Parts: sequence; C-alpha cells; structure tokens
Amino acid sequence: MKNTTLPRHSANRTPESEALETLGTIARVSNGLAKALKGTPYQHIAYDIKALALSSLVVCGVAVPNGNHADSTVGLSFCGSRLHCPPARLTAKARAVVMHKCSGSPTTGPLAERLNPSALASLGNLLRDQAA
Repeated sequence: MKNTTLPRHSANRTPESEALETLGTIARVSNGLAKALKGTPYQHIAYDIKALALSSLVVCGVAVPNGNHADSTVGLSFCGSRLHCPPARLTAKARAVVMHKCSGSPTTGPLAERLNPSALASLGNLLRDQAA
C-alpha cells in the first residue's frame, strides 16, 4: 500500500478545503486498504468507507465522473486523483449526480467484455481469415 500522508494545515486554506482534501485522502487510503485486505471479510468495509468519502466529494462537486466502465464502475476524478467505484456503493444523492453526468457517455473497457461469446468467436474468425 502506498504511503499517503494527511494534508497539512496551511494559513491560506479554508477549513472546508482542508476537509475536502481529507476526504480525498480517506478515499485513496481506504482504496489501498481494500486492495490489501483482498480475500478477507473486511475488504467490503474499506470499500464502503471509500464510497462514502467519494459520495461526499461528488455531492460537493469536487469529484467528477470521467466515464462509465464495462465492469459496472464509474471513474471519478478529484484533487489530481482518479478512482473507480460502482455507482451502487455511492449514496443516493451522489449516485443521482453521477448517473446524470454520465448519461450519454460511452462505456469503455476491453472489447471482449462487451461482446457475447458468439460475436467474439465471429470476430476472431474474421480476424484470422484476414490475417491468412
């Protein structure tokens, strides 16, 4: 897990901006913690903490969606970072904001995840025929 330091207090930052930066740090640290806890019963708790922090950042307008992904997650950009989160884990208000901003956005991901098995096989046959 990356060593992530907490934001330092600065005279020219508002308490609100420090709180939002701290939420970003919480989201990043809990994401790393969830990955470190893979396979344990505690992993979902870390992902829930990440989702709550991201939800607050979305509602405040700090975290903005940057795309739908084939694995049913949405990318969120904030404070120079980018994390993925399933919309279902976000709070209802954050989910509504994300879904509104992502409506009409294309879903991204590997082509193989977007095709059904028979379409994927047909594409493979077509590519093999063209290569021959």
